[in-house]
Amino acid sequence: MQVGVAGLGAGAVQVIRAIAHAPYMQLMAAADVRPEALTAFTSRFQGRTYASVEELCRDPKVEVVWISTPNQFHCEHTITSTVSTPSPRPAMASMWWWRNPWP
Repeated sequence: MQVGVAGLGAGAVQVIRAIAHAPYMQLMAAADVRPEALTAFTSRFQGRTYASVEELCRDPKVEVVWISTPNQFHCEHTITSTVSTPSPRPAMASMWWWRNPWP
């Protein structure tokens, strides 16, 4: 699964670590409004970077977008992640529950 992360702030640290170590995921792109965060992401993960969530969601190679932007933007960015592409992307949380159902 080719994953992009929207938002590279403190809330994304654990998610990025988990994605980077998951055998079935490839962390390949990120979006953030802070250039220094994008530079750090490129340096660490050699992924593509974008200055907006909309740009990230237009990347045809990104299959899933994890929304890790500030809470007040979650709704807007979730809608963007499903309508900015030719085919809707699944929500990351839904994919996680699908792979790890309740006992």
